[in-house]
Amino acid sequence: KKCRQSIHQSKNALILDKVSRAYGILFYSYQIDAIEALNAISLCKLGVSLGWISGISEHQLNQLFFNCRRAHLIDQFREKISPEEIPHKRAEFIHKAIKDTKLLV
Repeated sequence: KKCRQSIHQSKNALILDKVSRAYGILFYSYQIDAIEALNAISLCKLGVSLGWISGISEHQLNQLFFNCRRAHLIDQFREKISPEEIPHKRAEFIHKAIKDTKLLV
């Protein structure tokens, strides 16, 4: 917690850059693989805890973290999805989940 407070107060440029890039990837990607999505969601969770991202809670990001995996996506869409379509469907799913968020930095 102290580390996050220190980062928040100093607005560490490297971490700010990583969080804002991760946010952009999630918000604008046409398709995204699972590892990239999970890494970006983790960085956005840090951004939420630092007050740099609004409109979504850490709990909602935790849910998104699990629900954007392949088996969960197939279950959520309730339709047959080919392996080639999964990265695009994942991006669509993430876009819907974060559509009301805002990067504040």
